[in-house]
Amino acid sequence: LFRVSEGVNLKDCVHHSEIHKGNKQGHLTSIKKKLGIDSFESMIFFDNEMGNCRSVAKLGVTVIYTPNGLTDGAWKLAQKQFPAPGQIITAP
Repeated sequence: LFRVSEGVNLKDCVHHSEIHKGNKQGHLTSIKKKLGIDSFESMIFFDNEMGNCRSVAKLGVTVIYTPNGLTDGAWKLAQKQFPAPGQIITAP
């Protein structure tokens, strides 16, 4: 489990998560609708594939490119940079 802070795992503080193969724009559009989210600008997306990151950034989502997977450094960077609508931020 990914630990966010002492005694708190990622699953304890994430409102919703899904893993999906295929078109990420369609997937995030579906999540936005399913959860009643007003705008893509209030969403954050982590991925280790730049093509997916570019596609999702076009929607206005804050994107964290994680070539080494979701690491502590990537998580902290996302917290610091959010919101950054339509930007792709590369994690260490």
